[in-house]
Amino acid sequence: ICRLIFRSSGTASQWVQRNKYFHMLSRGVERDGWKFVLLARFSPLPSYIINYALAATSIGFLLDFLLPTVIGCLPMILQNTSIGSLASAAVASASGGSEKSRVWSYVFPLLGIASSIIISLRIKKYSSEIAISDDSPTGS
Repeated sequence: ICRLIFRSSGTASQWVQRNKYFHMLSRGVERDGWKFVLLARFSPLPSYIINYALAATSIGFLLDFLLPTVIGCLPMILQNTSIGSLASAAVASASGGSEKSRVWSYVFPLLGIASSIIISLRIKKYSSEIAISDDSPTGS
C-alpha cells in the first residue's frame, strides 16, 4: 500500500525526494540493493519504519527485499532465544541445574552483544561511505 502511495502521489514522492535522509537511503538502495536492505535489517530502527522507507525506493521485491529481510531477522530471533535461555538458566540455577547449561546461557547473550556492536560499526562505516560518495564531485 505504501509503495502505491509513494508511486502514485506526486506530493508524497516530492517530499520524500527532498529529504536528505531518504536521499541517502535511496542512494544506498541504488548502489547496493540487497546488501543495503540486509544492513538496514540489522539496524536498531523498527521494521515498520524500514518497510515504509524502502517502499518509497525502487527496490526489487524478491531478491533485494524479501531474501535479505528473512536473513536479517535471524539475529533478532537468536537474540530473543538467548534471552529466554538466560532466563531459563536463572531458573535452573535457582533450582540446582547443571553447570553446562549455565555456561551456555551466558555465551549466547555475549555473542549477541558482540554481534550487535560489530553490526553497528559496519552500518556506521557504510553510511559514511554513502555520505562521502554523495559529497564527492561526479564528473572526472
